[in-house]
Amino acid sequence: GAQPGASWQGCTLHARGAHAEPGPPSPLSARLATDAPVERVVTSGSATITVDYVGFTSQAQAAFQEAVDIWSTHIASTIPIRVRVEFAPLGATTLGSTGPFLSRDFENAPIPQTWYPFPQADALAGEDLFPNPNQDFFYDIVGTFNSNQPAFYFGLDGNPPAGQFDFVTIALHELAHGLGFIGSGLVDDGTGGRECTGVRNIGCWGYFGGNPTGFPLVFDRFVENGAGQSFLNQTLFPNPSSQLSTYFRGQDLVLGAPLLQQVFGDAAPLWAPASFVVGSSFSHWDENEFRSTSAALMTPQIARGEVHRDPGDITCAFLADMGWDLGPGCRLLTTDGEASVESSPLVL
Repeated sequence: GAQPGASWQGCTLHARGAHAEPGPPSPLSARLATDAPVERVVTSGSATITVDYVGFTSQAQAAFQEAVDIWSTHIASTIPIRVRVEFAPLGATTLGSTGPFLSRDFENAPIPQTWYPFPQADALAGEDLFPNPNQDFFYDIVGTFNSNQPAFYFGLDGNPPAGQFDFVTIALHELAHGLGFIGSGLVDDGTGGRECTGVRNIGCWGYFGGNPTGFPLVFDRFVENGAGQSFLNQTLFPNPSSQLSTYFRGQDLVLGAPLLQQVFGDAAPLWAPASFVVGSSFSHWDENEFRSTSAALMTPQIARGEVHRDPGDITCAFLADMGWDLGPGCRLLTTDGEASVESSPLVL
């Protein structure tokens, strides 16, 4: 049967200077809501998404819901996707933190021994794998946003005042990580084992909170370096090892997948700077390559005033390569009116 895993933090957005930049992951609040969450169901489009809002003002809820409504027309699933988000005090520069729960080896899983985000696992299995509200894994995506952050703009018009962060854009970005745009490649910062072994500059993958699972995320399956080598090849790159650290900081990582390469024209560069930043490196498109393009939503830096209202063409294409069925929004972005869009599962 399906094997559940821990929540995996795809991205923590920090406010730094003129940008909101992903920074080190912070633990999600484990407590249940003390006040009754507000739930809204979206049935239009190609996916049904339910959201439990905790501590959200009506304006904040409307902004997050705008992002939810956009995603509901860009992906397709017959199984409702459950999201829980809350506002709570976080670090002074932190904007928010979001990630999915993970499952592997469920019925109809395209790739065995591979972690999939819950929303995709349910869609592929054709059933809600963990439907019991009393289970630890009831929600598919969980997130926290900083209740002490004064620079959020909650308007829906895509016109934030100078110096403010467009909350719809931030929510779109974070939900993309929850839907699977997230890898497990890490480089330890030596702070005590939070990432890999606790030894600085040791790289690893498939480690959740310092615990090795032995299995990659589906995102990981498509990552290559400039020489066409997968970091999952443990003959070349033992896990964990200094070789992996060098790999993840090599500034030449790409996602190579069929539809993605058809849309982009080549494998698409990932953000792999020489200094690894947890929550920023590896799980985003390359900032220098894709800034000011249609893919910019999923680069690691979101400037104050930057606005996006769709995932972007190559992000949609890669979701299809991962195994997602695309909704009409993503189909429009990834075709020229003639080409068909179909999922292209990885052949091992």
